[in-house]
Amino acid sequence: MAVMEHPDMPRAIMGVPGFNLWNILLISVCLAWLKDKRLKQLHWDAPKHIQRLLIFYFFVVLVGFVRLIHDDGGVADYLELTGKPTDSILTQTNEYLFNTVKFTIPGLLLFSGCRTRSKFMLATASIMVLYFVIALLVIKQMKLGAFIMSGDDLQEKAHKVLPLNVGYHRVNLSMMLSGFAWALYSYRELFSKGVIRNLLLLACAIAVVAMASTGGRMGYVTWGALALGFAVTRWRKLLLVVPAVVLVVLFYMPSVVDRMTFGFVDDGGSNPAYAEDQYTSSGANLYDVTSGRILAWPLVTDKILEAPLVGYGREAMRNTGISTEMFLTYGAGDALAHPHNAYLQWILDNGIIGFIIIILFYSAILKCSYSLFRDSRSPIFTAIGGICLSLMGALLIASIGSQTFYPREGAVGMWCAMGLMLRVFVERAKWDADQTVSDPEQDLDEFMPSTRPIVTR
Repeated sequence: MAVMEHPDMPRAIMGVPGFNLWNILLISVCLAWLKDKRLKQLHWDAPKHIQRLLIFYFFVVLVGFVRLIHDDGGVADYLELTGKPTDSILTQTNEYLFNTVKFTIPGLLLFSGCRTRSKFMLATASIMVLYFVIALLVIKQMKLGAFIMSGDDLQEKAHKVLPLNVGYHRVNLSMMLSGFAWALYSYRELFSKGVIRNLLLLACAIAVVAMASTGGRMGYVTWGALALGFAVTRWRKLLLVVPAVVLVVLFYMPSVVDRMTFGFVDDGGSNPAYAEDQYTSSGANLYDVTSGRILAWPLVTDKILEAPLVGYGREAMRNTGISTEMFLTYGAGDALAHPHNAYLQWILDNGIIGFIIIILFYSAILKCSYSLFRDSRSPIFTAIGGICLSLMGALLIASIGSQTFYPREGAVGMWCAMGLMLRVFVERAKWDADQTVSDPEQDLDEFMPSTRPIVTR
């Protein structure tokens, strides 16, 4: 996952759509899992309410896809207007159905198969290595000199360099790395040796530097919001550390400061003539602050009010003519196929009914993660709870300004963390139900024995 989005990675073998290295590997692993599941008689024991919500989640995705296939005239008109090729049904099926579902499968496999301590440690390490490799690639491409340039230059360089040499969009990278920094901090709970913990703390700093290099303002906000949340709920010492990080940024990273104050400081602005006065108030330029998103949001909300319950199906931004209207009104530079707000996108596509389902699903995952994070009886609980909270919290916060709730490449690590978290959550419930010792302070160091099943009694 760290390199599969690089442009040099083959998208299709022999030109066959969907026939690529990642899909071949996924099919091989799934076949091995089916055999192992049958031999070991592994039962799918996820919490019932989460199973139902996940099924509803996939059902909403399926319904949205069917509605798109049934009527995609608006999408075709937009593609024709902008001179882009029209997608075939095979391409649409691969992109909007198969790809949406397949990136959740690794997490489901980890939930089913990760039932020993050794597998748990290997799986969590794999997630950390995935994000750390991406962080190193970002730093390698952006160079540390990026921090002394202007905010506009940082954004422009990240926009040009990162998709070509890392493969992920800079905004997506910003979200991923902001969550990874705190996931890595939570991962430290699994280790008692000071040397390893200090090395992981250094890795956290590297993740923060990589995140800052992307120039993504929502990533900066997300990192700060997660820091505040963890400081209030568990690690109070972060209240002293975070201000120190802010001071380092102020003195040594002027480009980051420029990005954070963009639109709030009168530096001439970048907004075009049509937004010069309309979106300027109280010293803040809302067009610059929102990077032009304020042009799309009113159009999206008005369209939502016309069909609030069920929405318009997948790719509603283009299919309902919003993207076409923006193209004709503001020009190609501001044409959007996404409202740059995952909540608005999901409601526009799937209505309030679909929105309730997605909120209930993520709320249930958050509740389970927080329960583990606050349980001090085993470092496994705290670590996986914090990892899941970090990666999923980053998505939920950054979704205010970008992202999507349709699973995609950048969300694979998050879904893997969710699968591991649910496995530990289920096994903790079994452990608690099986205990014959009445001591409430019982140490759970033997939770998840290295080779035996997690629950042994």
